Amino acid sequence: MRIFDKSKFAERLFLENIEPEQLDVFLANGWYRMGQTIFTTHFLFFEQRIHSAIWLRLQLSEDFRFKRSLRKILKRNREKFTVKVKPFELTAEKELIYQRYAEDFKGNLSGTLKRSLLDGADLNVFDTLEINIYDGDRLIAFSFFDEGVNSLTSINGVYDPEYSSHSLGLHTMLEEIQYGIDTGRKFFYPGYFVPGNPRFDYKLRVGDVEFLEFKSKAWKPFPEFKENEIPINKMTVRLEELGDLLEKEKIDFKIKFNPYFESNIIEYWPLPYLEYPIILCLEKVGQNESSHLVIIYNFIDGKYQALQCKLFDAFPSNYNQAWIEKLSDDSFHKTQMVIEQFQFSTDSLETMKDWIITCS
Repeated sequence: MRIFDKSKFAERLFLENIEPEQLDVFLANGWYRMGQTIFTTHFLFFEQRIHSAIWLRLQLSEDFRFKRSLRKILKRNREKFTVKVKPFELTAEKELIYQRYAEDFKGNLSGTLKRSLLDGADLNVFDTLEINIYDGDRLIAFSFFDEGVNSLTSINGVYDPEYSSHSLGLHTMLEEIQYGIDTGRKFFYPGYFVPGNPRFDYKLRVGDVEFLEFKSKAWKPFPEFKENEIPINKMTVRLEELGDLLEKEKIDFKIKFNPYFESNIIEYWPLPYLEYPIILCLEKVGQNESSHLVIIYNFIDGKYQALQCKLFDAFPSNYNQAWIEKLSDDSFHKTQMVIEQFQFSTDSLETMKDWIITCS
């Protein structure tokens, strides 16, 4: 049985196989499929911002009932189109629809459907099924979902942009949920949503979802979700509070976003990467050409931490450096770092300020 490290923000495992029982355990701990690997992350970067990813799940039962608005979508589309559930299969027809969908999609997608699902290989280690929706003989939408013993997880949904007015992305997810109910599954995992970004809000519509609270690793009813507890927001506020005190003491610092926060799942080398998405860099304290004193706020234990970090430049990086250089402004720390030494920790804002002063 795998022991899950609650302190890590991002992890990734390469798989030779995965049993349905194992998938249940990974899903219950906030992991998700990526190609032919399985990963977890709690932060995302898109639209020139770092966001928190909040994992969701829906409890299923025999008496589960969709809300009226969702029943209307199902009824309308089932009367107009044909729905089929079948084993996973990649076809040229699906790839063509995927390419049309990708052109219309506002965001980043894998270059091909095969690369997205199989990392370009021919073997699928997951137990995958698909929902297909037809207008007559024409395939107009499809989605893929993986089966555990007690769980299902939605992987991706694709539709022909010509049919965008029919809510087909949501429809395929509802059909996945219905399949879960019909086969006696207990949980459906739609992936994550991003607070403040409406692109992911459709996942909140499927029913009375729960969210995985990162600090406790417990699933909680979504009405208990609190905006002020969103990890990236909380870390930002706490560092800004420290910055206000340092400014009064005339200590030079900069609060920066760290675009390398997913180094643990992107880089090949197993090193203690600085994975905090927002950091306070002390400009003249404990710094030389290759070493930096960085203050982070660890929202898991509610403590400030001082970390001596060094530049990661001994090996080639898997990050796209051209992408890093295009980051729009000085609010990003564009140099990758690894943690060299833990220096100090406290849950007190004043104590953290005083410790920094003594180091000045």
